[in-house]
Amino acid sequence: MLGRDALIQESYKLQGSHETDKFDSLISRIKAYISTNGEDVELGLISKALQISRHDQSTYNFKECSEMAEPIFETLKGMGTWSILLIEILGTVIQYSSSYTEAHNLTQEAFDILDDDFADYKNIDYTKLMFNCNMAYRLGRAHYYDLTSSDPNPEKVKEINELFYHYLNLALETCNKHNLTLHKKALAVRKAIFEGNCDLVFECFAAFNKKDKNEKELLKAMQDEALEYFYYFYNYISTKQRNFFTGLLMKRRREALNISTMDMADALGTERTVINKLENGTAGASRERISKIADILGVETSYFRGHTDGALDANSDMAMHLIGVAIKGATKEEAAHVVDFVTMFMAYAKKNRPK
Repeated sequence: MLGRDALIQESYKLQGSHETDKFDSLISRIKAYISTNGEDVELGLISKALQISRHDQSTYNFKECSEMAEPIFETLKGMGTWSILLIEILGTVIQYSSSYTEAHNLTQEAFDILDDDFADYKNIDYTKLMFNCNMAYRLGRAHYYDLTSSDPNPEKVKEINELFYHYLNLALETCNKHNLTLHKKALAVRKAIFEGNCDLVFECFAAFNKKDKNEKELLKAMQDEALEYFYYFYNYISTKQRNFFTGLLMKRRREALNISTMDMADALGTERTVINKLENGTAGASRERISKIADILGVETSYFRGHTDGALDANSDMAMHLIGVAIKGATKEEAAHVVDFVTMFMAYAKKNRPK
């Protein structure tokens, strides 16, 4: 059995990974260690944080991840003293806070503690970078998650916009200081998504080196992140880009069901190369084929977003359904607020982005 320090180091290595089997293995080993050696608050929190990351990768359900993270926040807020490890645990889950304002306040508190009590910590820049990157992600979600059940508020739009660029720029400063090219590529994707620049999103994807294992793994994570916003961008992207996202959805669903490309091809009555082309977005699928694919994968055709009757209309039932899916179970009325808010938010963000 690995020792405590080895388990912690392995948890660091898994950050950003999509290797779910490794998550499951480490979570089990941490639980076994605690069972043998007694209660360990820090390891217990790490195990919970790993479970959230694992759940996020398998469901992409922010609301459920946020609910899973709440006990961690409550535990951390009740701590009398802080360790570097506790701060870093907070940094990994800050992106799942149910409130972006609470996430911002907790981040500032963590930075104050780092500066006051751990100024000599050799990895302080990287710890702050983790917070800044995750806050940029959290604020990227804020425009539709935090305000789904309330009327769009111009002051909150402004606040979200300013906070996003604040954390983005802090992260970029650290990246430039330490020549962290990979982090910069991820941040470039988040900035393009936040600004609603779909063409730039794809340019950012192309900048990743798919032959490098780390870059390929991060590219997958960033594609999944962009996928969350596909609902909102549908009217503003090309057919080629829609094919890419449709193929990505197909691939993620197939992999989740452990269906091989060969088995998928056999079920669809076609060649494996056709499946590869569909999933890579280099070929589109007819409505009839999409219907067959949906049946095989056990989903509705609306799962593939773009394959609806005509372009999305913000006032249509289909649009409300798709936006409702995007925010994980919202009602049509709540989704209508999202449509109105996103329209206003994107216009504000583009007009007021820093030069």
